Amino acid sequence: MPLVDKELVAELLNSGRFDARWYASTYRDLAETGMTPAEHYLWLGARLGRSPAAPQPPESIVSGLHGINGGKAAPLGRGDRDVDALFIDGTYGTSSTPYRVYRIANGLAHKGWAARWISGEEVASVLLCDLNPRLVVFHRAPYQGAFAELAQAMRARGGMIVFDVDDLVFDDTLVPLIDGFRRLTNAEKEGFLQGVRTYREFLFYADYCTVPTNYLARHIGELGKRVYRVRNAISPRNVRFFEQARYRRTMRPSPFVIGYYSGTRTHRADFALVAPALARFMFETPDVILRLVGELDLDDYPELRPFGEIRRHGDPPRVIRVGLMHHDAMMRDQLSCDLIIAPLELGNPFCEGKSELKFFEASLASCPVIASRTATFAEATQDGKFAKLAETSDDWLQAFRTTYSDYDCALSRARAAFDHVRQFYSRTFATGEALRAYEDHLAGYEGCLVEAPAEPSPSTLLGDLVEAVVNRAIRP
Repeated sequence: MPLVDKELVAELLNSGRFDARWYASTYRDLAETGMTPAEHYLWLGARLGRSPAAPQPPESIVSGLHGINGGKAAPLGRGDRDVDALFIDGTYGTSSTPYRVYRIANGLAHKGWAARWISGEEVASVLLCDLNPRLVVFHRAPYQGAFAELAQAMRARGGMIVFDVDDLVFDDTLVPLIDGFRRLTNAEKEGFLQGVRTYREFLFYADYCTVPTNYLARHIGELGKRVYRVRNAISPRNVRFFEQARYRRTMRPSPFVIGYYSGTRTHRADFALVAPALARFMFETPDVILRLVGELDLDDYPELRPFGEIRRHGDPPRVIRVGLMHHDAMMRDQLSCDLIIAPLELGNPFCEGKSELKFFEASLASCPVIASRTATFAEATQDGKFAKLAETSDDWLQAFRTTYSDYDCALSRARAAFDHVRQFYSRTFATGEALRAYEDHLAGYEGCLVEAPAEPSPSTLLGDLVEAVVNRAIRP
């Protein structure tokens, strides 16, 4: 079975933005994997910050720099200096880009700042522009090639360099704790480690760092770097949708749907924490249905396998499998659930460093949540005020039982969480944190309030091909 979906490979090759010959000649470790260039890029190359094609010619920057100007993308060319903050997306448009790039840049625009963002493919072209931003934010970019050259050039022109990272991908000593890392070949492991080291190098090169969680901030602070928290935020579009949504849970329904939004198969170890308790709860509570959204394979969990196989005539299935969805569709799909779970491996630094987005996005749908008691989840839920927290398998079983038996109380927590996340995980709040982080460089700047454009349509971004694989497609 191929590692990458053939349809995604075909879509990449037909996009006009991937050069297979250039990729193969540039990244020689491809030959050791037996994969085609397109398969390798979608599976591993994009996660290492590799480019899909040679740098674009300088004239492409006219359409490549995405600005915020009267609600339209404003191209930047030579001589354009009207930039306060320039965001560089080092992930080529993967799932973290809206949280760390689009929403912060758009939030700054609503505060009157001239903000621009570019994808990693367009970095080399920016070097040829007469650009003089006051602040340059590199999101999860490797300190190598055009990224490093751009950082050096912008600093030489007086710009402050910020490294933004949303995961513990800057500590190579912890990489063996990543579940997916263990399944890579030796060559792929070395490539992955080298990528992590380039993130770490950028962290130390930058003037300071921004991260979405206090856990990551403490980790970077221990390295002696100046760091600020700029949390992940919900898009205004989704806030408006759920504020106007007509569906409101008022009582415990039957059947009772428990949702898990897994994303990639790399969350197998996380789900293993809850599987035994969930299986026992489903056995003793016949009207419970498990809704799995993503690429989790029930064959990895023998306790739950029978629920996917046994079904009496006329009864609903005990397990409903749903493939990966576009983010907005996934957010709205949560309305079909009566409880959402967010398990993470406790004590694993990579899991501890994860953002609380599975809590705040489920809470926006006013759905009760049970989450692992990581430091981040405990902080976000105010130690269980807004969601149930669990550590052991017995904790998970008890949380299932009490949520089910006292669903009115669970709904009360969910309603309180809804009000909480609308305030503290809004784009406005996250932008305020960003402004406080940037104020050393940009304090006192006065600009005109300009309208921000909508976030880019996923269908227009090459990165969504990568996201479809990173969130759907590493098959063992």
